[in-house]
Amino acid sequence: PDSGLCYIVGFLRAHSVCVPWYQMRSLMHRVDMIGQILWQYKKYAVPWSNHLWHLDGHHKLILWGIVIHGLIDGYC
Repeated sequence: PDSGLCYIVGFLRAHSVCVPWYQMRSLMHRVDMIGQILWQYKKYAVPWSNHLWHLDGHHKLILWGIVIHGLIDGYC
């Protein structure tokens, strides 16, 4: 949810404009109110554990040969 915010803050910092995170976050809420309303997590129900898994990867350290993957059971 904060990826757009990261890009904007990074762009501003690259152009020597320093804005605090809390201020950018409140500005994004004001500017992109419809996007915030439309962003909803989907609710789901699975019959048993090990039926649904969530996978995420972290590739920022790939230059050093380090890639991290994490899995978690989605049973609620």
